[in-house]
Amino acid sequence: MNKKHKFDLHYFLNDASFENWAKGLNNNDVSYWNSWIQKNPEHIETVHNAKSIITGINFNQDYPSNIDVDHALSKVLDKIDIDDSSTKKMKKVRSLNTVLFSTAAAVLLILISYSSITYFNEHSTTVHKTNYGEIIDLKLPDGTSVVLNGNSEISYDNDNPRLLNLKGEAYFKVKPIPSTNAKFWVIT
Repeated sequence: MNKKHKFDLHYFLNDASFENWAKGLNNNDVSYWNSWIQKNPEHIETVHNAKSIITGINFNQDYPSNIDVDHALSKVLDKIDIDDSSTKKMKKVRSLNTVLFSTAAAVLLILISYSSITYFNEHSTTVHKTNYGEIIDLKLPDGTSVVLNGNSEISYDNDNPRLLNLKGEAYFKVKPIPSTNAKFWVIT
């Protein structure tokens, strides 16, 4: 080993022969690193930290016994000292709060549902699509008849069913609206 190297934790963790020493896999590496450690005692702490990281750190898990837990719980419950009348009042308040919250949530849900239904009905697009070899006859909201051939698709905004987007092939029998002279547009 060259003394020019900076012997830090990163160096030891990236050295394959050091990893073999830490895991005891290769006798040559074990003897080399034991010798190196004796010659370089100033790096002993870094060497032990690197070895711990490579081999994995085992923590001692010390859990309290059930008796200790029960004893601590009884001490806490004695300090709280709640009488029955206050717990009944608290339960009534909680019950009333739960009912009020549930009612408010239900009203909010109904309002959101109604507004989203209204929004989507007013601003939605209708799409009709056919598969290969499929032909469908449609009647548009303005009374126009459409025969949509296979592998085709039409779409229109519900606000303006006389402006269609067409991909593929379709035949139209357009219902005239003389009172408004409304145009029927097909965008292909």
